[in-house]
Amino acid sequence: MNFYWLNSNENRYEGGYRKWLAHGFGFTFGSVTPKKLEPGDLVFMYVNKKGVKAVGMVMNHWDGVAYNQPLIPQNQADHAEYRIEINWFIVLDDCVPHKEAMEILDWHTRSEAIASIECDKGEKLLRCILKKLE
Repeated sequence: MNFYWLNSNENRYEGGYRKWLAHGFGFTFGSVTPKKLEPGDLVFMYVNKKGVKAVGMVMNHWDGVAYNQPLIPQNQADHAEYRIEINWFIVLDDCVPHKEAMEILDWHTRSEAIASIECDKGEKLLRCILKKLE
């Protein structure tokens, strides 16, 4: 099992993360595909400038399909949408704030759609999220 940061791209479609939750997917666009995600990997859904909103488990390998009729509208209509099935098993009422998540992960900033997280830091962020649920 690996840990990943998955950016919900709120700067392009406000409230799009709700569709992630409703449809049970993670989404990427353009040239970024979710091919490195494997079943059993844990992903942290990041909502731009707010923080980590949800934790999910990748359920299946990416299907390799570039969808041209997106579920998540983007400002750039010529970009294909890629979907990967994720069971969002933790959804927080309040996000783990951006600054706190960056400190836990020892990152200064992160803008890419998908980023690997070192195992010990992923576990630390997961513990922080579980503590918020107590």
